[in-house]
Amino acid sequence: MTARHPPVQLPPAPPALIGRDAELARLEEIASRSGPSPALAVVTGVTGIGKTALATTFLHTRLRNFPDGILVERFAADCSDDMGTALYGFLLALGVPMEEIPAAGQHRASLFRTLTADRRFALLLDNAARAEHVRALLPSSARAVVLVTSQSQLSSLARDGADILPLRPLPPERARELLVDRAGPGRIDPEGLAHLVAVCQGHPLKLAIAAGDQRTHPARSPRTTASHLIRSTGDTAMHTVFEKQADTWLPDTKRLHLVLGCLPGPRYGLKELAAAAKWEEAYLGDRVRELVEVNYLDELEHDDVVEQPNLVREDAADQADKHYGHDKDRDESRLELLRGYLRAYRQHAASASASVHPYRPPLEGDIAHERVFATREEAMAWWLRHGPMVYGVAGMAGARRWNEDVWRLAETVWGFVLHTGDYKPFLALCQAGLEAAELCGDPLAIARMHLQIGFLFHKLGQPDLAVPHHDTAYAIAVQQQHGPTLATALSRRGRDASARGDCEEALEWYRLSAAKHRDIDKPRGEAMNRRRCGEMLILLQRPDEAEAELVAVVDVMESFGDITQVAETAVPLAGIHAGRGDYDTARALLTDLLPRAVNHPAPLAAQQIRDALAELDVADPEPASAPSPCEQPEPASTDPERSDAPRGDNPATAPDTAERPHDENR
Repeated sequence: MTARHPPVQLPPAPPALIGRDAELARLEEIASRSGPSPALAVVTGVTGIGKTALATTFLHTRLRNFPDGILVERFAADCSDDMGTALYGFLLALGVPMEEIPAAGQHRASLFRTLTADRRFALLLDNAARAEHVRALLPSSARAVVLVTSQSQLSSLARDGADILPLRPLPPERARELLVDRAGPGRIDPEGLAHLVAVCQGHPLKLAIAAGDQRTHPARSPRTTASHLIRSTGDTAMHTVFEKQADTWLPDTKRLHLVLGCLPGPRYGLKELAAAAKWEEAYLGDRVRELVEVNYLDELEHDDVVEQPNLVREDAADQADKHYGHDKDRDESRLELLRGYLRAYRQHAASASASVHPYRPPLEGDIAHERVFATREEAMAWWLRHGPMVYGVAGMAGARRWNEDVWRLAETVWGFVLHTGDYKPFLALCQAGLEAAELCGDPLAIARMHLQIGFLFHKLGQPDLAVPHHDTAYAIAVQQQHGPTLATALSRRGRDASARGDCEEALEWYRLSAAKHRDIDKPRGEAMNRRRCGEMLILLQRPDEAEAELVAVVDVMESFGDITQVAETAVPLAGIHAGRGDYDTARALLTDLLPRAVNHPAPLAAQQIRDALAELDVADPEPASAPSPCEQPEPASTDPERSDAPRGDNPATAPDTAERPHDENR
């Protein structure tokens, strides 16, 4: 270069960068690559997420890696930049006399690339909005490193070898650390820290503003700071920046942002969104990709669901309020969107439920739907992705007193929960469903909600709370003379008696329920209650009678292809064999069943069999020399949607494997 001293145009280093170690390591890996072209990385994310702080920190801490200097261009927010002007500044910094700088932009670019050929330097292009602006300034040196920060992903730069590095909000522990670092140790009490972390949602700029307010005004309470942050206006207000960016979008892209602000999030089903917006799915896909490009939506592993960052979600809700009016319930266009989204989720959930659990038909008048799932596995996989959204639309319906929708959704979700064991969130939905059914005045819906709630209390280890629900359901069933409801209520009374330890009474109720199921031509329901009779007979030390019942049940459930109920029945049947000392027969029964249970979309059946095999290994005084199948690793599933492991904190996907899936359906 012709400059006497290599130019270093970096702004001052920002305060200590917290929570970005992985991103710094990624930039280091990109910068250290060797190839025929410059290393190129695009650091992208929403406003205030820390893009510039990350890039400048990386360059400040690695000045020695760039002996030929660091050049910086900060792009204007209105995209009015002239690349010729940027190149003019670079050439001046490189020591080119003013009078020797070419007038034409393309000649300036050529001279810039000539001067920097084979030089080790860095180029920071901050706040770039367009890929063509970046391309116009790219050097030719393979030893150069180019860092671009942008609110857009500039994904077309991938053709130029760019790595796209999206920044996400900080996790709570790192957000807390940032607040303490910027505000000063001991300035914010633990409760105040927790409140600010919740309000700022991991957004670095919000955290910095909150910490600065606490540092400057130490007597001010964290809640006052948080309230000010939420109400703030001007250049630091997030919504101001969002409004400016949204002004550059196509009309329907902006409309999609508004639609998302109306709906329960942060995740959204694309088919359901298309139905709500009344768009073709392909057209919606184009609008979604535009929002993904500017980091307003995140694509997930499966292409039928997208997620909205929390900070963006706040803006979407604010923009929707401004557009549709603050009186949400009276705004017909908003209500039409909500009802369209709710209707689509009810239809798809009903279709999936019919595939996953076809044994209990819904009560009369349920929403019409087409069968869109080819297999039970496909339907179950849909639920594992969309369950949170179904719970979300149920909450939305409850808030607006769309009562029939609430209890209908509670009825629809039943079949999924039998397979996943997500009892606690489902209990809350059923309790809301009961209230909604009572407001509708539908006695059979009321009885069904009572039956579901009672079942859940048993599963959650609170059988005393189940009894009044079962008694109410039984009284309604007798009054209405509704056979399916009465058959189930009889069975539930047997469950209540069993929980009290009265096996004789329980056996009688189960026999009455089996007979009622037979009267209404429900062989599966009859078989399930015969299984419960078998379990009571085991406890009453009448194993021969129990075996006869259970063997018959296995045959019926095999005819239905219901592996969950086959497993539920095989376990006590194996226990009878083990009680007679016939461990080989007991083990063979379970071992033969295990591969089918492993390949079933519901994880509880396989876990139940493994637990029973483990108990046999302990009880058998002369176990077989070969390892039990419960000690062998499970074969890898070919279905990426299926997992027998709990799925994090998502209430719609975290199975409780300690509970057995009892199916109380007709």
